[in-house]
Amino acid sequence: MANTILLNNQESSNSRYIPSQASKRDNLSALLDGILIFCVTLYAWNQSHFQFNLYWQSESATQVLIVILITACILGVLMGVLQIISKQLFVLVITYVIICLIYAALSKIGNDISYLFYLKAIVITLVMIWIIRDYRRIKFILWLNFLLGFTLILLNSVTILHWLDLINLSYESVPRVGGEKDLYHLDPYHFGFFGLTENYVYPGSYFGTARLQGWSSEPLHWSYFVLLTFSCAAMLISIYRNTIIRSLLVVSMFVIGIHIFFMQSSTIIISVCAIVLTVMAFKILKWLKISDNKITHLVFFILVIVPGLLIPFFIATVPGVYDIFLQDTLLREGNNWETKLNFLTLGSNLYYHFLPSPSSFGLVTHNLILEKYLVSGYFLLAPLLWFIYKYLKYIGNKSSWMVLATITVVIAHTLTIPTQFFYPSGAMWFFIIAGLASFKKTNNLPIINKVILNG
Repeated sequence: MANTILLNNQESSNSRYIPSQASKRDNLSALLDGILIFCVTLYAWNQSHFQFNLYWQSESATQVLIVILITACILGVLMGVLQIISKQLFVLVITYVIICLIYAALSKIGNDISYLFYLKAIVITLVMIWIIRDYRRIKFILWLNFLLGFTLILLNSVTILHWLDLINLSYESVPRVGGEKDLYHLDPYHFGFFGLTENYVYPGSYFGTARLQGWSSEPLHWSYFVLLTFSCAAMLISIYRNTIIRSLLVVSMFVIGIHIFFMQSSTIIISVCAIVLTVMAFKILKWLKISDNKITHLVFFILVIVPGLLIPFFIATVPGVYDIFLQDTLLREGNNWETKLNFLTLGSNLYYHFLPSPSSFGLVTHNLILEKYLVSGYFLLAPLLWFIYKYLKYIGNKSSWMVLATITVVIAHTLTIPTQFFYPSGAMWFFIIAGLASFKKTNNLPIINKVILNG
C-alpha cells in the first residue's frame, strides 16, 4: 500500500515536472530562434544599404558585429538545407537560385561587382527555408521587420519638425557613402538617433523641408525599407482578427504614407502610383468575378510586362521624347532622367535583344525587367518572368491584404530599386510572403482570436 502511494506520488511529481521542463526547452528554443532571426534580418538589411553602423566611432565593434551576423547566417543555412518543403515552394526556391546564378555570371562577365550580392541572396534564401517552416518564426520575423522599420520611420520623421523650425535638433554634416563619389554637395546631415536628411531644401519642396533619407545614402534607398515596412503591415493585417491590432496597423500604414510624402522622391512617388493602380485593377477584376487563374495572368501582365517592356518600347517610338523628359517640370527630375533613359540611344535595336549582351549594363535604371532584357536578351529574361509569374500564382489572390503586400514587393524590386531583387533583403522579403502564403494554403495557421495569440 505504501509502495503504491509512493509510486503514485512519483508519477504525480513527474507529470508536473515534465511539462515544466518542456516549457523551459520551448522558451529557450524560441529565444535562440529569435536571436538568430534578428541577426539574419540585420545582416540582410545591412547588405541592402541600411547603414546603421556607418558612423560608429569604433571600427572594431562593427567588425565584431558583422562576424556575428555572418555566423548566424551560416547556422541558418545549415538548418535550412535540412528542411523539407512542399514541391511548389521548392520550385520557387530552385528557380530563384538558378536566376541568381545566371545573372551573377552575366554580372561577372560585364565586370559588375554586384555579382557577390547574388551569392549572398542565395545564402539568405537557404536561411529563409528554415524560417518559413515554422509559423511562429514567420510571425516573429514579420513583427521584427515591421517594428524595426516603423520605429526608424517615426524617429526619422522627427527631423521634419526640425526643418519646419518647430524644434531644434543637433546635427552634423557627414560624408555620403554610396552612389557616385566626390559629390560633396550631397553630404547629408546626421541627426544621431533621428537618422539622416539631405543638407538642403529640395527646389520646389512642398513645405520647405529637406528630403528624408533615414539610415541610407539617399532617399531612394531608404524608400526600399519604408515599402518593406508597409508590406509587413499588410501581411500582419492578413493574419490577425483582433480589431484593435488591425486598426493600429492600418494607422501605421497611413503614417508610412505621410513619411513617403516628405521623402519627396520621384521614384518612390511613381512606385506608389504603380501600387495603387495595380491594386485598383485587381479590385476591378475581382468585382467582375473573373476566375482566379485569369486574374493572376492579368495582374502579371499589368504589374510586370506593361511597365517592364511595353511602356519603354512605346516611349522609344515617340519623336523627341528624350528632350521632353529632360525638360520635366512635374517631377522636377530634369537631367536625372539621363541615366534612366540611356536605352533610347539604341534606336530600333532596342527590340531585338535575343542573346546576352553584358556590355549593355548601365543603359537603364529603375526598371528590372528592361535592364535584364537588355543584358540577357529574351531567352535569359524568360526564367525571371517565369519566376515572378509562378510567385504571383503561388501567393494567390484570396486575401486582398496579401495581394497588396505582394504587389508592393514586386514593384519595390522591379521599379523602385531593381538591384535589391537579388540582394539578401530581396530574398528575405520574397520568401517571407511565400512562407506565409504556404501556411494559408494548407490551413495550418493557428486560430489567432485570443489575446495571448494576438499579442
